[in-house]
Amino acid sequence: MKMTILVISDTHGHLKHVEALLARNKGIDRIVHLGDHAADGEYLEALTDLPVDRVSGNCDYPDGENPLEKVLEVHGKRILLTHGHLRQVKYGLETLRAHVREEGLDGAFFGHTHCRFLGYEGDAVLLNPGSMSLPRDGGGPSFALVQVGEDGILHVSLGEMQGKKPVKLF
Repeated sequence: MKMTILVISDTHGHLKHVEALLARNKGIDRIVHLGDHAADGEYLEALTDLPVDRVSGNCDYPDGENPLEKVLEVHGKRILLTHGHLRQVKYGLETLRAHVREEGLDGAFFGHTHCRFLGYEGDAVLLNPGSMSLPRDGGGPSFALVQVGEDGILHVSLGEMQGKKPVKLF
């Protein structure tokens, strides 16, 4: 069965856009929160009853429930979840790309820059959903929807909030 994952990052305690998005999208099966206020992931888990995978960002305190990085396995795909500060993503993606290659990962989801990004390292997906509270790329609050089929194919869409309505970007 296909799984739809909402990927968000850098909420910094401001969840009104996330709540509006969740109210309009009932087909989400799982949420990934990539840090900077990882506690927001705990709140979303209680709010939605959906599983929420979360990692700590540079503004968080890592603990057993919110590690600095983790690998999510979905339908045979291994995806690194990281805030990105440990991989120096503000200075380029080479450290992240090298880790994806070395570990044979199928993808890496990261935040930290507050700017949307969708790219590839070979066949592996590199995804930054931007920020739902403090976007820095000239757009509105942003997120990603990732669909993983039973065949393991990842389909990624970046989205942006316009008012209380989500719109698909690409």
